[in-house]
Amino acid sequence: MSGSPTRHDPPFRPLDPKTRLCRACEPNEPIGPDDPRHVNFDEVRGDSTGV
Repeated sequence: MSGSPTRHDPPFRPLDPKTRLCRACEPNEPIGPDDPRHVNFDEVRGDSTGV
């Protein structure tokens, strides 16, 4: 009976984009600069120190 839906199984709904992204990540492996999810925080911050 494995795999058969029961009255306790929630209905199937597609995952939202944030959940899909989190599930696609391997937390033990860093992403590299060639990965579209990579963000170079030094470039984002720029030269301004906010002072």
